[in-house]
Amino acid sequence: MARGGVKADLYSPEGMAALNRLLGAPALMAFDFDGTLAPICADPDDVRIRPSWGAQLQRINRRWPLAVISGRRLADLTPRLGFKAAFVAGNHGAELAATDATHKTLTCLDSARKLLASQFEAIQALGIEVEDKGLSLAVHYRRSSRAVHAAAYAAQLLATLPPTLAVSHGKAVFNITVRAAPDKGDALFSAMRFCGAEQALYVGDDVNDEPAFAAASPNSVTVRIGDPRSPTRAQFTLASHRQLGMLLRTLAHLCH
Repeated sequence: MARGGVKADLYSPEGMAALNRLLGAPALMAFDFDGTLAPICADPDDVRIRPSWGAQLQRINRRWPLAVISGRRLADLTPRLGFKAAFVAGNHGAELAATDATHKTLTCLDSARKLLASQFEAIQALGIEVEDKGLSLAVHYRRSSRAVHAAAYAAQLLATLPPTLAVSHGKAVFNITVRAAPDKGDALFSAMRFCGAEQALYVGDDVNDEPAFAAASPNSVTVRIGDPRSPTRAQFTLASHRQLGMLLRTLAHLCH
């Protein structure tokens, strides 16, 4: 689906043909949250889905099972949706239910917690914010007045973490997860199995969505929001978060 390293737009003839094939069969509609269903804000607490989008998503969920797979904790994510999805996963796919594996994941992150606590003064001076989500950690520098220095410092610091932990660099954030923990690809597979779907639409906008793009079944449609020249395993792209609104309106219209 790529030509010269540039991914085809979802609204290209190629993309619309793939989407129409998907809609002709039982399928799951799956989405990331921040930067996808909801716009990114300087303060993560301000992030919400637009009411009109929420109404469209509710209609879509009545025809196709709808999943939301987010880096947020479930307790933080669920109240922000404004509608009841068929399947919801948090912490980059690691949070589906409380299990022994969940407890092990919490413990494995202790080395990262200790490292970040030991550098508290330097982190605070750079305007870096650490969010402990239980099953993952987020090191934010979006609100830092020295964002370039903050990013470089965080990258150097987190490079010293043990190989049992994975660090991914997203949009003004470093995400720390347990390498053996479920990711968004695992969560997408679980959502499809739970909903009885053999194929899915998955839309995301960041590095932590790549496992879902890679894990999607052959007949699925994967879409990354952003620059079509950016490396991605998604089949198609949308230039901006706003363009997703066109897709939601189209899907909602088909639900009448």
